[in-house]
Amino acid sequence: MVTIRLGEICVQTEGGNLLDILRREKAFSDAVGKIAAPCGGHDTCGKCRIAVAAPAGVISDRTDGEAKLLAGVTE
Repeated sequence: MVTIRLGEICVQTEGGNLLDILRREKAFSDAVGKIAAPCGGHDTCGKCRIAVAAPAGVISDRTDGEAKLLAGVTE
């Protein structure tokens, strides 16, 4: 189980693709329409960047593909 917080909304759910989780969980329905994800959550556009707060080892390391995709992105 993972816990996802978006502002005051907090939901515990199964893991997976974050965009799919946000679409699946009714509590996030207002936020989903505001997420720019032209690729549909397939890791190709780099639009749905997020900040993750988790203990070391819980989140996988950045893949080579993610690093390449984000190389040209500025904060």
